Amino acid sequence: MANEMSGITTHEALLVRLRAAVVSLGKNHCSAEQVDDMVDEVADALAAVRLDRERLQRQVESLRQQVIDAAGDRVRDAVLTMAEDAMRDAHRRAMNESLMMADLQRARAQRQRALLALEASDARPNLDNPKEDR
Repeated sequence: MANEMSGITTHEALLVRLRAAVVSLGKNHCSAEQVDDMVDEVADALAAVRLDRERLQRQVESLRQQVIDAAGDRVRDAVLTMAEDAMRDAHRRAMNESLMMADLQRARAQRQRALLALEASDARPNLDNPKEDR
């Protein structure tokens, strides 16, 4: 892992060590047991890299799920807010329509009373000026 900081990946470092072991064996600089030990070290390091990769994959999946959940929460909150706004608007419109209907009914009633008053005044004789009555 320290090699990763120097720009060499763990895989590259492991390959370099394995090649060195093979070259040393080929030149008889080390025994078969020493090469086996090097290969075991490389295999252990590869296993550690695999475990790290799997751990990182689980972390990435967990983070991805958290992002999805957070986005889902935001979407749900946005939808709820939009629904609440729509309900308030619908209620406001219904109240306005209700008020307009009440105003319309009052206007109709006033009109009806005015028509009745007009009919009543037309039906009564004009006592001040009897000639206009005809």
